[in-house]
Amino acid sequence: MDALESATKKIQDKTLDTDADADVNLDVTVQTGLYATEMFAANLELNYLLHIVVVNNVPWIWYYDQQLPQFMVLLYALQRIGLHD
Repeated sequence: MDALESATKKIQDKTLDTDADADVNLDVTVQTGLYATEMFAANLELNYLLHIVVVNNVPWIWYYDQQLPQFMVLLYALQRIGLHD
């Protein structure tokens, strides 16, 4: 198993999974990203999230910002605008 795979997913691999749609081989990075999107969808007032994940006694700190995609779209739009516009 991968070192970044969560402990709960390792346990679920050993037990019977009753949910047919559950992805049992999710990476911890994908799993925390999904948690972040669920939290942002559940609470509209939430602007950022911090996730702390410990893998092999090494803490990983993940920062998720809800406004970052809007900022990236703004940067992309500004990149398309020339000086003559």
